[in-house]
Amino acid sequence: MLLLLCGFRLSAQETAAYTRLLDLSPEMELRDSLTVNNLTRQLKEIDSAMVVQLFSPVLANGSQAIKMKNREFYAGGKLTSSPHFNLHVLVEDKKKDDSLTLRVIYLVTTRKDGVYISSFKAAVTGTKKKSAYNTNSWLFKDLAIIQDTRITTATGAMTDTVKYKITSSGRFMMQLN
Repeated sequence: MLLLLCGFRLSAQETAAYTRLLDLSPEMELRDSLTVNNLTRQLKEIDSAMVVQLFSPVLANGSQAIKMKNREFYAGGKLTSSPHFNLHVLVEDKKKDDSLTLRVIYLVTTRKDGVYISSFKAAVTGTKKKSAYNTNSWLFKDLAIIQDTRITTATGAMTDTVKYKITSSGRFMMQLN
């Protein structure tokens, strides 16, 4: 009986956290397209407890626990117009000792009740291990995503452009040409 009551309490806490996230995130307007990097204008900081509770699948590295040290998280916006899922923008700033910041922007889909569906690393800006990362994405009205990646190292550079689509069930799928 005690286990059953604890299960209900956990579910209620997750629902409350998801409702807070929805209240915290501004609704994005998708007329034609949005540059994902520019979705960070109205950032609202998210506390680490909410991040762990709602976004663990996005940030977990295999079996390792989520490392919260030197990281700040923000709600960058949401799209709730789909009948089957909500799309959230999660912004992560990783601060390094040498005052460099690596910003990662995730697009995360959840069911309408807040259950995680899928995530996509849409944008990365900054430097890590002497490599410069600059990944930009554009989200279009039909929920297509075009991602442009540029990585520069001491020995060369790599560029790539890939197209993705968010399915009607909220999954991110790579599109083949």
